[in-house]
Amino acid sequence: MEFIKLIGVCLNIIALQTTPHTCVVDTKVGGYTVPAQAMLLGSLYTMHHDKDYWDKPEEFSLNRWFNSDGQLLKHSDHFMPFSTGKWLFIDQIQ
Repeated sequence: MEFIKLIGVCLNIIALQTTPHTCVVDTKVGGYTVPAQAMLLGSLYTMHHDKDYWDKPEEFSLNRWFNSDGQLLKHSDHFMPFSTGKWLFIDQIQ
């Protein structure tokens, strides 16, 4: 049983990566320098299980997605359901 749990964790870490992104200009993030042309991969598993943003991230809760009026809540800063992030039009790219 522990082996099956380990396989599940490994698949979450390996398989749940964002689509590759490329840094366009040298950028500083969190004290690190990311050079232009660097390929970046984000971890969807880490993003969607971050306790700084999600209360009980290991549990599914509809309250996380809808307010008391049944309106969909937006989590644009820490939710990336299709691993692409914010869409940009060609004229917005510098």
